[in-house]
Amino acid sequence: MTAVLFRLWIYEYLAQLFDGTLEQQPGPPDAVGSPPCVPAAVEALRTAVTHSSLDEVLADQARLFVSARHGVAAPPYASWYLDGELCGPSSRWVEEAYAAQGLERAPDAGEPPDYIGAELEFLHFLARHELAARSTGDDASLRLVLGAERNFVLNHVARWLPAFIERIRSAEPTLVFAAATELLRVVIEEEVRRLSMAPQFLSQVGKRMKQAVSEAARRGGRFETDCCRDSGNR
Repeated sequence: MTAVLFRLWIYEYLAQLFDGTLEQQPGPPDAVGSPPCVPAAVEALRTAVTHSSLDEVLADQARLFVSARHGVAAPPYASWYLDGELCGPSSRWVEEAYAAQGLERAPDAGEPPDYIGAELEFLHFLARHELAARSTGDDASLRLVLGAERNFVLNHVARWLPAFIERIRSAEPTLVFAAATELLRVVIEEEVRRLSMAPQFLSQVGKRMKQAVSEAARRGGRFETDCCRDSGNR
């Protein structure tokens, strides 16, 4: 369960960072059970934050995701990459995924459902329920939440984040967002690997996952789903 706790910390930290609302947080929990590349990426990001001013971080966050003279470098919305428009079909798909878990979009929500911060918060929500199911030995609930995680990560997140990540990298981010982008890449790649390797899931969705990753690669990004298996080669 320590790996789930570590994932919870990462999702919350990244959601705040991409949203420009990063607050002082305690250090991450024990990373036991996580591939070595994940805690290494976390440590690199925490070091970058320590050596950067808040003004610098917020200025780069605005330039990359909010407003810039020559256009936002990396629009933080899934539908921009998947549909070629904001608030497209992908945004509605995400909203339905939230509704399936009993979540409703607040009337005063300032961002659409497929905003990167909202999607990271949803992954945090699912991981919290996964932790609860594992802690209580509730196998039925665990199967349900793992199914929700697989659906959201493999059929949606893995299809747009590679292109989003490449857009950030191409914009020459400052130290913090360079490290944040690397952590995002590493943790999502590990989630793709973890969720697709479940025996009961491989036969049904394995082919669809490969197609999703290939589609993301054609859009300018790439995933190396075995990146965490041998960190010494990185």
